[in-house]
Amino acid sequence: MKRDLVRKLLLYIVDQLQDMEGQISTIRLVKLLYLIDLENYKRHKETLTGIDWFFYSFGPYFFALDDILRSASIDLDAREVLTSTGKGVTFRSFEEQSISKLVDYATEQQINRIIKKWALEDTKEILDFVYNTPPIKLGKRGTHLDFSLAMPKKEEINKEVASMAYRLMVASESILAKEWDTPEEDEAWAYLSKKAK
Repeated sequence: MKRDLVRKLLLYIVDQLQDMEGQISTIRLVKLLYLIDLENYKRHKETLTGIDWFFYSFGPYFFALDDILRSASIDLDAREVLTSTGKGVTFRSFEEQSISKLVDYATEQQINRIIKKWALEDTKEILDFVYNTPPIKLGKRGTHLDFSLAMPKKEEINKEVASMAYRLMVASESILAKEWDTPEEDEAWAYLSKKAK
């Protein structure tokens, strides 16, 4: 695991959620990190953080989380709060955070899209989404998560390519029909028909 990157990503997520006035809980932080790793795996066939994700209880978890959050305590204010289901922890960032020196621009934009998408969603919505991702849905509780389950199968890719090719062919047919429906084109076909006989 890239501990320093994970620590800085957690601080960045807290800072972004704080700016968007989104809920900042341990559950949300873990799920957002998981979604960041899942998207990175889909694009690069490897997770961004190197976290050894585990299917724990209901969803993704990594056991170094508490240590990393403790190490971030200089830049992070953690407060215990009472929730509808018991006690929880919420976080606040002391200063603005940046990840632009840690990841490339495309990865930073992907991270920002994930944070923005889930910042204001109800916790139940993000949990439902995460629990229906292939590594969780197809995984086995109590084992390490297999991110390769999120990659489409070769047959699915072939079907999608064939479907796309068919849609392009149908769409281009009407365009070509307009271009070919001219007196010059009719004359050329008539000429070729005579030559073929």
